[in-house]
Amino acid sequence: WIESGRIGEGWMIYAGAQTAGRGQRRSAWHSQAGANLLASVVMAPHHLRVGNSFLLSMMLALSAADAVSASTCEAPSPAIKWPNDLWLGGGKLAGMLIENHWQGNHWRWAVGGLGLNVGQTDFPEGLGATSLRKVGVAVEVSRLLHTWIDALNKWYAATFPGLQDRLVSAYHERLLGYHQWHLFRQPGSPPFRAYHEGVAPDGYLRLRTEEGRLHKFAFKEVQWLGWDHAREAEHHPRGGWT
Repeated sequence: WIESGRIGEGWMIYAGAQTAGRGQRRSAWHSQAGANLLASVVMAPHHLRVGNSFLLSMMLALSAADAVSASTCEAPSPAIKWPNDLWLGGGKLAGMLIENHWQGNHWRWAVGGLGLNVGQTDFPEGLGATSLRKVGVAVEVSRLLHTWIDALNKWYAATFPGLQDRLVSAYHERLLGYHQWHLFRQPGSPPFRAYHEGVAPDGYLRLRTEEGRLHKFAFKEVQWLGWDHAREAEHHPRGGWT
């Protein structure tokens, strides 16, 4: 539909149910029919450089988090778990996926999809998922959808030059574990301690090891194992965004 010009930037497609939901890196997304917020929005972010493409993910995660916070005061505000999941009460509340379409180094269009668990209470075992209903919050999906649209307009505007620092700062204010010590593991390697120094505009996670070396990781190149409470009680290394 996008290729044919039948729909374009600003269009939103909302679904009451889905039969083949997808998450990051082709992982499956499970959703009960009629219970959750499932929607995609079409964007034409020609103003963004290729190296700043992750700003769209920041925008999408922030808008979803703001929508939840604005729709209810009965639950704590959700945190953003890198790269762009929403985390609430120790469980995954929402997941997002952005499909980018390029022509050379020029952006043609992008589609941002959101799956936010609202009323579902039963999930497949091992997903670690939660929902607003599971944490005691009752909110209509339609109300949450309209609140999300307002938040999308606000944060999409912040992807333009001159406002991007505001977007990056707001993303890090909600980022789970930012400026704290954690335990991580790379595939096939033993756990290691590192200080969470945030996420770069290209989407790479920035971790500083105990030796003071700064490393960057793409999604699924490193696994978060949890907080390192013993190390957190000690001094933090110097260094930050470089």
